[in-house]
Amino acid sequence: MGSRSSPESASVGGFPAVGVGPTMEIESMIRMAGRVRVLHFFTHYVEGKAACQVAISVTDGCVLGFHC
Repeated sequence: MGSRSSPESASVGGFPAVGVGPTMEIESMIRMAGRVRVLHFFTHYVEGKAACQVAISVTDGCVLGFHC
């Protein structure tokens, strides 16, 4: 009838979660780039990237899982 999974087979972010109802998963990508000073003399260009996944409970808004 419904697409709701049983508590035994529910998982959030690859980790088993007991009693989890409907969840919403958000994927986010952040990229930062710029110059940094090394030893207050040299400057160096750096770039950083991170991809994150967040699982949120639809019923009460609790964060159930977070992975970067």
